[in-house]
Amino acid sequence: MFDLKNILNQFVNISGGEDDDILPVGKFGCVMARAGVGKTAFMVQVAIGYLYKKENVLHISLNDPVDKICTRYRESFDKLAFSVTEQERDDLWETMMPRRFIMTFNVDNFTVPKLEERLTDIIEQGIFKPQVILIDGLDFSHDDIKKDIDALKIFAQKFSLSAWFSINTHRHENPPDGNAGLIPFSNVEDFFSLAVQLNTTQQDIHAEVIKGDIVNNLTLLFDPSTMLFKAADDK
Repeated sequence: MFDLKNILNQFVNISGGEDDDILPVGKFGCVMARAGVGKTAFMVQVAIGYLYKKENVLHISLNDPVDKICTRYRESFDKLAFSVTEQERDDLWETMMPRRFIMTFNVDNFTVPKLEERLTDIIEQGIFKPQVILIDGLDFSHDDIKKDIDALKIFAQKFSLSAWFSINTHRHENPPDGNAGLIPFSNVEDFFSLAVQLNTTQQDIHAEVIKGDIVNNLTLLFDPSTMLFKAADDK
């Protein structure tokens, strides 16, 4: 059996059931952590989960080239599907990959109108129509981020999409009123329905839901040696 299934079901349970979407259309989710903790690996495995559910995924990278992203997907997929035969793994990969499309932008030149123009073009040409987008590398610390996220909300509604983002975070140096919230997430929290924080320990990286309707349903660990999810009770 494909090993991602049990892990994927824990994500699905956030929204109440196996047949429900993790994020409804127009809703945003995010994974946040300090630089280098594993946000991109997390995003790739979330994307693989959607692909396994036969949903079309648009992966937008503002940091890495296409070939590097493709390598991340294949390496993660092969590790997750290690228990099936090589032929079964290759067959499943071939059925999933047409549901994935990768776009790259220079982080300094990324704008919502540019994204909308490119997406409109590939949809009108019948090349690809996504159901969920992942935006990895957006700078949440710049002054106009709220304006950008609001524009992305309108964009998501227009194209009937849900979206995941990666966010680099740090703690308040001087938290107001004793509030040790995460910067910059605390500045844009109202835009997100689901937020997962990656916290490092000596042995694992904990994936903790800090915002979501059913917070306690997600108990996942991230193995730093493989950069893969594992259930909390796995050895």
